[in-house]
Amino acid sequence: PTTASGSSATDTPAAQDSTPDTLSATELPMRNFFPRYRLTDVWETLSSAQTVSTPFPEKGIECLKIELKDLRELPRRFWYLGNNSFLLHGFFNYRYLVLAKCPNERYFLGIPGIYQNQERVMATIFGFPEFVPEWIPDAPETAEPINRFGCWYRFLDEA
Repeated sequence: PTTASGSSATDTPAAQDSTPDTLSATELPMRNFFPRYRLTDVWETLSSAQTVSTPFPEKGIECLKIELKDLRELPRRFWYLGNNSFLLHGFFNYRYLVLAKCPNERYFLGIPGIYQNQERVMATIFGFPEFVPEWIPDAPETAEPINRFGCWYRFLDEA
């Protein structure tokens, strides 16, 4: 901006002294202000308040029953899953979701359900393509666990 005399407002010593050193919000990435949330931290937080179960002992998977409200504990990039129709359908049928930790330190979010071909198609369309059946002692191992209870899941990969 220029003054009536044609000089710049910042050319005067008074204008230069009164301008505080400021930062624009676009100068620093948000990660400098908020700590990066890791899934291991989320697991520790949630598992300290709940009992860890092993419904799939042959695979060494540890699980926590979580609620919709617990999705906000996940890193923000996964919050959109709270609007997933398949996830909501599974949650309202069984009243819980599953946060699981695999032996290789990968985590997944699971939805309880029954394995059926139509359900498999819907789970895949909505981003939960994998299924792990509940462990039953002496249950026959089949290629597809038709009509078995278990968990539809997707991995929550760190990016």
